[in-house]
Amino acid sequence: MRRRHVSRFLRQSTPPLEKSQLIQLSPSGTLEFCGSAKEVIRVVLKLTNISSTTVAFKIKTTTPDHYYVKTCIGLIDPENSADISIGLNPGCSVVKDKFLVMCTAVMDDLKQSELSAFWRSRKRNSIEEHKLSCRVVMDTGPGILSSKTNLPASEERFS
Repeated sequence: MRRRHVSRFLRQSTPPLEKSQLIQLSPSGTLEFCGSAKEVIRVVLKLTNISSTTVAFKIKTTTPDHYYVKTCIGLIDPENSADISIGLNPGCSVVKDKFLVMCTAVMDDLKQSELSAFWRSRKRNSIEEHKLSCRVVMDTGPGILSSKTNLPASEERFS
């Protein structure tokens, strides 16, 4: 009898997620902001649900005063995508800024208005996480771009 109870518990627990089981990000490693420091520089982050279930997502940043994120929390139906607009505010510099995209599978009847409470109740091992670094390419004049990243110039990586 005890053995049956244990096996039922194991079937009901949520296993830790492998990377990229639920969503795919584009761009996937670095958000590159290109433009002038005098205006808002925008980037579009595309989240694609690659699973067969509805996915809830939440986006956080290490410096929320520097960025605005349009649609920082939401739902994506199976095999659909969401375009997230991220803007770097004028005059803000990127030092070690990062973004965290969290997602988890949800029941189909979860409503948008219930997402805040839903995220407060999630256990860490049931959340898939994707980390993005930031890079700024400043427009300094005709045909000249200046690169600013969170890495020293000697360690700057180009993809």
